[in-house]
Amino acid sequence: MSHKRSVFLLLLLLALAACGGAEAPPTPAADTEAPPATEVAASVPDEAPAPTAVPEPTALPEPTALPEPTALPESAAAPVASGDGWGASNSGPQTACDHPYWPLREGARWVFGGADGTSLAWEILSVSGDRNTAEATMQMTTGDPDNELAFTYIWECSADSGLVSFDFAGQSFAQSGLEMDMQVTGGTGQFLPAPELLEVAYSWESTLASTFTFMMQEGDEGLEIAGDMTNETTSSVIGDEPVNFDGRTVDGLQIDQVSDIAMTMNMLGTSNTTEFSMGNGMVLGRGLGLISQTTSTEFGDVTMELIEVTIP
Repeated sequence: MSHKRSVFLLLLLLALAACGGAEAPPTPAADTEAPPATEVAASVPDEAPAPTAVPEPTALPEPTALPEPTALPESAAAPVASGDGWGASNSGPQTACDHPYWPLREGARWVFGGADGTSLAWEILSVSGDRNTAEATMQMTTGDPDNELAFTYIWECSADSGLVSFDFAGQSFAQSGLEMDMQVTGGTGQFLPAPELLEVAYSWESTLASTFTFMMQEGDEGLEIAGDMTNETTSSVIGDEPVNFDGRTVDGLQIDQVSDIAMTMNMLGTSNTTEFSMGNGMVLGRGLGLISQTTSTEFGDVTMELIEVTIP
C-alpha cells in the first residue's frame, strides 16, 4: 500500500471520526283564468269622447352600477433561489437539518476534488422529521470509479442546537487487500451550531469516540490492527467574509477547528497509544454548504475544493 494511500485512509478515518348551493324552491304557478270581460255600453253617445291622452312612457330605471372589482390579494413574495439558504420560498427551513450554511435536504449532493486527484462525493439519501428535530441519512463515496469506497452515516439535527452530531451506520468495507470496520461509541456537543450563534469569535466544543479494525493483506500474510480513538475538538468562527462559487457570491463563514486526538492501536500482540493534534479549516457558503476544507496533521495535508453542488 502506497504512503499516499495510507495517509489518505488515515485522514479519512479521522474525517469520519448527519360551490353549488341548494336548489331554490319552485315558484307557485300563476292563475291562468282570464278575468271576465268588461260589459260594452248599450248605447253610443252622440259625440265621441275626446281621445284619451297617451300616457307618458314610463322612464326606464337607471342601470344598476356594477360593483367595483374586488382587489386581488397581494401575491406572496417571489420565491427565492434555494441557494439563499432558507427553503424554496424564503419561509424557513424544510426541516431542522436544513441549516442555511449546510442544507441537508433530500437529494442534495456535493462533489469535491483534491489536488492529488482524490475525489469525494456526499449525497443526502433521505430526511425525516420536522423543523424542530430531524434526521438525515448521507452517503459518502470516495476514490475513482474503479476503486470507490462508500460509507453511510446519520446526521442528527435540532432547531435549537443546529447539526448536533453525525453518527455512523455500521461503516465497513473490504477492498484492495484492506478491510475496515468502524463504529462510533459516543459523542457530545455540536458539529455546526444554530445559525443565529455563528458570529465571529463564537466557539464551541465537541467530542467523538470510536472503535476501529483494519485487516491488511500483504501476499499470503494478513495483519490486523484494532483499536479505539477519541477526538476532542474546539471550533471557532474566525471570519464571515463572502465566498464565491461558480460565478455567484454568497454570505460566507470561515471556521477553524483544532482537534486533540488519542489513538490506541493493538497490533501483533502489543498496544500503542499515539496522541497528536489535527487542524481543520473550513469555508462555508450560505445555501451551498462546504466550499473548501484543509486538514493538517503530522502525516500530511489534504485539501478538498467544492467542484459541483446540487441543492433541491
